[in-house]
Amino acid sequence: LRADRVALGAGILGEPVEFRAEGAAELADGQGEAKFSARRTGQGPSGDFTLMASYANATRRAAIDLLAAEGKGGIVARLAGLPGEPAIQLALNGTGPVDDFAADIALSTDGAPRLTGKVGFGAAGSDLAAGQRVHLDLSGDIRPLFEPAYHDFFGDQSRLVADGRRFADGRLELSALDLRSSALTLSGQAAVGADGLPRRLRADIALGDTGGAPVLLPVPGAETTVTGADLHLTFDAAKGEGWSLDGTLAGFQRADLSLGEVILDGSGRIAPDRAGGTVTLAIDGLQSGDAGLSEAVGDRIDGRVVFSWQRGGALRFPVIVLSGTDYRLAGRAAVAGTGLDADVTVRAADLSRAARISGLGLSGAADLSLSGTADLTSGVFDVTLGGTGTRLRVGIADLDRLLSETTTFRAEAAGRADKIDLRTASLVTGGFSATAAGHVAQGANDLSAEVALDDLGRLRETLGGSVKAQLRLTEDSGLRRIEGTATANDPRLGNPTLNQVFAGQSDVDFAVTQQDGTILVDHLAFAGSRLSARISAAAGDPLELSIDARLANAAILAPELPGPVQVTGTLRQGAGYRLDLTGTG
Repeated sequence: LRADRVALGAGILGEPVEFRAEGAAELADGQGEAKFSARRTGQGPSGDFTLMASYANATRRAAIDLLAAEGKGGIVARLAGLPGEPAIQLALNGTGPVDDFAADIALSTDGAPRLTGKVGFGAAGSDLAAGQRVHLDLSGDIRPLFEPAYHDFFGDQSRLVADGRRFADGRLELSALDLRSSALTLSGQAAVGADGLPRRLRADIALGDTGGAPVLLPVPGAETTVTGADLHLTFDAAKGEGWSLDGTLAGFQRADLSLGEVILDGSGRIAPDRAGGTVTLAIDGLQSGDAGLSEAVGDRIDGRVVFSWQRGGALRFPVIVLSGTDYRLAGRAAVAGTGLDADVTVRAADLSRAARISGLGLSGAADLSLSGTADLTSGVFDVTLGGTGTRLRVGIADLDRLLSETTTFRAEAAGRADKIDLRTASLVTGGFSATAAGHVAQGANDLSAEVALDDLGRLRETLGGSVKAQLRLTEDSGLRRIEGTATANDPRLGNPTLNQVFAGQSDVDFAVTQQDGTILVDHLAFAGSRLSARISAAAGDPLELSIDARLANAAILAPELPGPVQVTGTLRQGAGYRLDLTGTG
């Protein structure tokens, strides 16, 4: 195989690349050999890759010799984001029996060694068919591979040692894992049975600077620092079913979030067909750059989760508790496959804590509940939401006057994010009540609502009388229609003359449409003991409205003009309006 010129466009590796390559492979009589080489040509930094590998079945020995190198500003350094895009060289070579093979590995940048060591693999038992094992032992000064800000985390020597095995029956074993740098010490073991359940788990993690200074972590995103962290996890089925977990985190800082101290504690049991436990969490010194969020959440959060699992059953969380100053969340959940079934209650004793983050003058207390099911893959849900508010205030004067000592609400809905079936929704507070139901979808809504208020004076002192209304909103292909009816009894509108006009019972029936920003009246009818009126669109011309109104006694408006008054005419609606009226009386 030989190619004197291979060209790759910039869309593949971020820049145009040309290289030549040649190789050969031979397999015969139980042994094989392969050779391959490539060299970058044309524009750009130098680049070379050579590989020679062989295997002999008779001796069961293998050999590998790999060398890859790029000049400064090469593709690998750029894609990996290495500071300064240094020249890179990777060498891997080794020889030995396949049942116990080891190779030396060396990574260097700008001619200086960064990471050296051995990688190996072999048989986990008598032969490879019984299982395989892997060994890693790598160390070096890898600081130049990271931005200078992270150098204190790694120090002048980092090391990774790992030994793992995979057995033919599916068992997995990590007999040793040791990762060390200047600020990090991690050691652990793990074993998983053929049934996928853990047989042994051990992890010990320590993170921090010996002098107690904050440590910048080499993680993506915003700068993240910690003063110290410790985590310990233990489980060994050979010694019993019990597992334990404990950890602390101090001085966490990321962007606008800071945590003074986090304490984690857990324990439970793991058996062949079941597992479970309890985990508690305490966060102290919680602060956010968002003042509203800090006020709402507070500086301390405590949590507790109890979980259980049984083979063939759901993963259950019978106890979920999260609490802070003046609030508490409690609930339970179960996950089976992609299905979630949950019940949650929230008690907030002082809603003023959320005033700033909500942008409202919130105050009072509330108890909320949420229950339902959801599919975590499709997003389909079926939920019920309910709650009670006590002495609620939202900082809007008219609405605050409407809210009474106790406010209750409830809603039931099903569907998915783009199509919701609102089976029912209701709000009751003092003399006000509202209900709604229908379907909500992008561009295709159908909602009905009923509202009732026993006294308009709840909104303003100058108002009075009761009102009931039924409304319906429909939308299809960009055309919206709102229609409804309303009944008012002895409404007082703050004007003596209007109070006389609308005295007694008044009924309203209306329908309007809206499309492309234009609102058109379909019909509007008013029937009262002293005033009646009807406005309706002409047949065949929705822009032309006919008007017919009658006032039983004009003396209400002008005492010197007693007797009935009749007004008729037309109103042209659309981009502009033209009104033509004639009155008799």
